Amino acid sequence: MAATVRASVLVTVVCVMTATPAFAEEKLQHAMHGAIAASMLAHAADLGTTMYALGKDPDHFKEANPILRPLSDQPVAFSLAKFGVAVGLNYLLLKQHQRHPKATLIAAIASAVVTGYVAKRNHDLLKGHR
Repeated sequence: MAATVRASVLVTVVCVMTATPAFAEEKLQHAMHGAIAASMLAHAADLGTTMYALGKDPDHFKEANPILRPLSDQPVAFSLAKFGVAVGLNYLLLKQHQRHPKATLIAAIASAVVTGYVAKRNHDLLKGHR
């Protein structure tokens, strides 16, 4: 799976870097919106799997992020903080997109891939813990 993710990211980056100038701005804008949407969906999946794991067996499962870990026993505060990080990150990427379109697109794709991997790992850990 890791090889597939790396290949997908590499193909996406190559396509972005070699886009023709006439269509580059519009393509980058559409790609950026898609990457932001994927990132937010991945963050929602991470939040959902994390909350489910913490509710299922709080003695076995722990939040991996040490900054958010103290809030993990307070579901509302934890959810707001965790999703606040996602919204803040994607807001900053969108604000900087006009100045650095390729770099912000790559960062948004990386955020979606990494966060999606975290959600998938959470899911796999939950499946293994019965």
